[in-house]
Formats: sequence, C-alpha cells, structure tokens
Amino acid sequence: MDIPIELEDDIKSSTPNYENHDAIDKTILSSNNWFLYSGSPGSGKTISVASYLPEDENIEVLGKYFIKIPNDKTPKALKTSTRYFVQWLEEIIYLKLTGTPPPVDEKSFEKKLEKLPSLLNELGLYYQSKKINGLLVIDGLDEVPDINKFLNVFPIVLPDNLKILLSCTSKEILPSELKSTISQSETVVAKAINLGQCEAFILKEIGNEVISIENIQELAAKSEGHPLYLRYLVNYIKNLNRNELEDIDNWIKQIPVIGGDISKYYDSLWDKIVEVPDKLWIVLILSWLRQTIPQNDLIKMLPEQYSLGFLSHFDNLKYLLKGTSKLEIYH
Repeated sequence: MDIPIELEDDIKSSTPNYENHDAIDKTILSSNNWFLYSGSPGSGKTISVASYLPEDENIEVLGKYFIKIPNDKTPKALKTSTRYFVQWLEEIIYLKLTGTPPPVDEKSFEKKLEKLPSLLNELGLYYQSKKINGLLVIDGLDEVPDINKFLNVFPIVLPDNLKILLSCTSKEILPSELKSTISQSETVVAKAINLGQCEAFILKEIGNEVISIENIQELAAKSEGHPLYLRYLVNYIKNLNRNELEDIDNWIKQIPVIGGDISKYYDSLWDKIVEVPDKLWIVLILSWLRQTIPQNDLIKMLPEQYSLGFLSHFDNLKYLLKGTSKLEIYH
C-alpha cells in the first residue's frame, strides 16, 4: 500500500519500531475482525501504521486512512467528516473490485451510506474467493469530533475475510459496541523504542562530533524510548549554537522524567513559555490551528505588538515545530 507522500520524510528519518510491527502481525492473525493499536500521544502510532506491511502473505492491506498527517493539503474538518470518509471507502472498494473508480452519480450521501454494507459484503466475497484477508487501517481517531457517527458507517459484524485496525490513544474513546467487541487479545499497545535504537537515531541525527558518546547514551536513556520526546530532545540540540553546546552536560541532567506521558514535558515547557508573551502567542496559535500555516501568515495572525519580535523568539521554538516555509507543531 502506498505511503502518503507527506509521511515519507518522517518515515525515512524515524527509527522503525519492528517490535510494534511484529505485535500487529501476531494480533491480526486472530479470527476476529476488529483490532486496536493504541498508545499515548507521540508514541509513534501514525509512523508505525504508515510503514506497516503484513508479514503474512495471506493478509492484504486494502487501504490506510490517515486523519492527521504533516503538511496535509486536505483540511482536517474534511478528513473527520463521515461524508468524506464514506467517499474514500467507496473509492478504494470499487478500485479493488473493478479496477476503476466508482461511477459519477448524483446519489445522496444517505443513499451511498445505505449501499456501503452491500459493497463491504462484495469485498468480503472477493477476499474469500482469493482465500486471503483484506485489512483496512484507520489512524488518528482522537481527532474525530463525533467518533460514534464516524465509525458507525461499518456494521459491527464485518464480512468474513475483512479486518479493520483502528489506531488511537485509548479504547475508551471508541463507540460502546466496539469497546465490547475488541478484547485485550485484539489490542496492541505501542511499545517504546529500545535504547540501542535511540542511540543509533541520536548518532545519525546529531553525530558524535557534536556531543560525546556518553552524552548520546544519557540522552537515549532520558528519552525513555518515547519517539516524540526523543525527536524534541534531538531537535533542541540541533538548534543550539557552539556556546550553548558547552553546557550540554548540565542540560541533559535537567531533562524531566515523563514516564511515557509527553504532556509532562509540555507542562514543564509551558511554565517557561508563559513567562514570554511573544513565545506564548506563537505556540497558542499553532496549537489552536492544528495544521500547517505559512510562516508569513503566522506572523500576520500575531497581535501587532508581538509580530515585530517574531524572528528573535522563533529560533528558540523551532525544535517543537515541523517545516520551514510552512509550520506546524509536532503534536
């Protein structure tokens, strides 16, 4: 299955967590149809499912639906709408069954929704005839305002030979019927990256010419194997100047323990950011938007008294952001 072009760079620069891929492989071999991949924010769920390909040749990835990806040209409001989601499902099912997109028609959304169960049944029969299973992956469900309406386009009892893997932070956000359908044996919880992989990532991104091997080992341990935390710490160092790097030992010692919860890191940052209104406004706008924005547009959105000082404060925040000409907060 093609990886969204917007995720390609992230996948190339990330450290693959094969342990999570192996766990998904083993779990979806179950005779059940619904599965869950869960983990805390920033635990690498989107990268994991984007780069995931089943080891078993009897499982084919039919499609992967990503609700939030970097630099997405499709507005999140559209991605989280049931109408858009059903249209996507209809398209990938038609392409699989006929090799062509669905015919252009003037049917109402309600009619398309009514037809979806029969399309899913046809899809199940197709896979049954091939003696393989089709897998749908839906990632980023925490972003959906009405998750009940969104996922209720599917029947709880799916056709044979069709499996769905949902990806979100917790089973608790799912509709009640799905919560009772997906048991612990159908759930994969994202695991941390091992320390060896963390060290290799730091070495690749920063190099031992910038910081010592001992620093790399300490930094890997401090990251706790949390992908987003590791990314923030590495980006922070990459944005330091030569004078600031001289105090790197002391900075590493002060890195907060988060216990796998990235919000604890955000809390520690927030205490410092609120003291500087210029920084506060930049972070507030990016957090509120939750999508990319050209740097010039961001400056225009700032209150006039803070837009003038943008460049002098922006460098200190770059490690929290993705992009250069278009910016968004990492998570």
